[in-house]
Amino acid sequence: MVAEKQMVSIVIPAHNEEGVIADCLELLVQPCSAFELEIIVVCNGCSDRTSSIARSFNGVICLETDIASKANALNLGDKAATCFPRFYLDADIRLSLKDVSIVVAAMKEKNAMLAVPKAQMDFTDSSWAVKSYYDVWCNLPYCREGMYGAGVYAVSEEGRKRFVEFPPINSDGLFIRSMFKQKEKIGVRDAVSIVNAPVNLGGLITMKARGRMGIRRFKLNYPELAEKEEKDYGMAVKELIGDVRTWPKVLVYLFINIASRIRARKMIRVKGFDHWEKEKSSRKKAKAGS
Repeated sequence: MVAEKQMVSIVIPAHNEEGVIADCLELLVQPCSAFELEIIVVCNGCSDRTSSIARSFNGVICLETDIASKANALNLGDKAATCFPRFYLDADIRLSLKDVSIVVAAMKEKNAMLAVPKAQMDFTDSSWAVKSYYDVWCNLPYCREGMYGAGVYAVSEEGRKRFVEFPPINSDGLFIRSMFKQKEKIGVRDAVSIVNAPVNLGGLITMKARGRMGIRRFKLNYPELAEKEEKDYGMAVKELIGDVRTWPKVLVYLFINIASRIRARKMIRVKGFDHWEKEKSSRKKAKAGS
């Protein structure tokens, strides 16, 4: 008797992602003997070819909404999804079937409610300054633990019961992590998600400022949950400063932190929390698809 394949859902919110959606999907639509994927792409407020590219992949469910909101897209995809574990994957992240299977197996073995694969930065065309920033960032304790937000996470059926729906904030990964105790979530080091790094400092500052805006909104809306996510990176940076060879990279790291904080505060003051500034340089690396 042939064993029935396990079903796994993947929800992919996508806003004007014609440059990267094909790269994301082509890794997931390959034949697999271990399980079957239910792939749901939610095109939200798109004015490009994202939906037509997504529909060109056999078996992919493509939903469309005029509302340009990641949270709304996640909720629409969530309602359409039927399987667990359930992955939530940004359209500009590349995750292979092999890595999906590793995460699924790790969740089952550890009885984990939340799992995050290890992020691997793609520095194609990235400047020395961008690489230097990530050299420091990746050595911070939280990053070494593997639980930082990198555009993809998987939730078990039991874990999904922890919240009703995704709130209207940009930092969905931060919100999800705050739902679980340390023993209930795992970083899966053997599974890798490929993240396109920005090409230049301008793109990096834009991306980090957007992240800070999301964190700020999360703290304002959910102060009790935000306390669980407080991280002290001071000691880690001090350790790096102790090595003269790292000084140039640490200076870049500190500059990006200061610049992104200033930009985030300005954007909040001028345009509010709902303004979404997309970092575009990293998306030039991926194939456009057709």
